[in-house]
Amino acid sequence: MRNKLITKLIILAFFYVSCAKDKETIIQKTTKELLMSNNWIMSSYMMTPGLKDPNSSDTLTNIYAEYALCDKDDYITFKNNDTVVFNEGTLFCSKFDVQEYKGIYIVEDNNHFTTILPNDTLQYSIVELNENTLFVKFESYLQNQKQLNLIKYIKM
Repeated sequence: MRNKLITKLIILAFFYVSCAKDKETIIQKTTKELLMSNNWIMSSYMMTPGLKDPNSSDTLTNIYAEYALCDKDDYITFKNNDTVVFNEGTLFCSKFDVQEYKGIYIVEDNNHFTTILPNDTLQYSIVELNENTLFVKFESYLQNQKQLNLIKYIKM
C-alpha cells in the first residue's frame, strides 16, 4: 500500500512539473517588433580597414571616437508603418540641421533589413538584436576601398 501511494505521488508530481513548464512558454519577438521596441542611440562605430587620416599617416577605424558631441546624441526610431526616423537629438551641429528625416525600412528576414532614404539605401546584416542592443554590419566604399562597418546601438 505504501509503495502504491509513493508511486502515485511521484506521478502526480511529474504531471504538475510538466504542466507548469507548459505555462512558461516564451514568446519571442519578431525582428520588426524588436527594432520598434526602442529608440536606438549609437554607442560604437568601427570601420575596417579604416580611413586614412589626411593629417597624419594614421588609419582611423574607431569612427565613433571621431564624432562630435552633436552627432553622438542622434537616435533612430523604427515605426510600425515601416517608417524609419533619424532624429538629430537635442544638439545640432549646424543651424541648417533639421530635427528629423524619414525613410522607410524593410525587414527581409530575421538577420537582414534595408533602410531607404532620399539619397541613400543601406542593407544591414544583424549581428545582435534584443531589447537592449541593436548591432549591425554593412559594407560601403570610401576612398576607393571596400569598408566593413560595425555599428552598435543601445536602448535609449
